[in-house]
Amino acid sequence: MILLAVKPQNAPEALSQCKKALDGKALMSIVAGVTVERLQNMIDGTPRILRLLPNTPAMVYVVL
Repeated sequence: MILLAVKPQNAPEALSQCKKALDGKALMSIVAGVTVERLQNMIDGTPRILRLLPNTPAMVYVVL
């Protein structure tokens, strides 16, 4: 599984960098406003696409 979590304007560039890695994988997208159809148009092949949208704010803590 590959998780795509970028700002909507950065999705095409991010997907273009990992096109080969998507083949045969599941792509989980939490990119707001980017539909499954748009994601399919940005990539080659036919990976399974899961669109996830949280309804609460998320915060990531990095502990060093």
